[in-house]
Amino acid sequence: MAIAPLQVWDSQGRMLINFSTRIARQLGVVWTGTSDGGVYLPELATADGWIAVQALGDYGFNNAPMISRVGGAISWRFVPGHPNGRVNAKILYGVR
Repeated sequence: MAIAPLQVWDSQGRMLINFSTRIARQLGVVWTGTSDGGVYLPELATADGWIAVQALGDYGFNNAPMISRVGGAISWRFVPGHPNGRVNAKILYGVR
């Protein structure tokens, strides 16, 4: 059986959607809270894992967490010495 990919072009002939390649899939969400922390998610341990971060507050006036990912481990920490104004962040994660 042949597989026919879905491809969509606009009126100028530019490709808008190409489902013949892989597409990202969101697997879940992690909330940081306002304390330093981390989580291990085995599904992210592959090279295809990804994260996206949305801080819930104003970066200019609040202490948003610094987030890093190494393999399946996601960790976050806040700037030391600034306990006030810490902002919860939402980390979306998935694979492509």
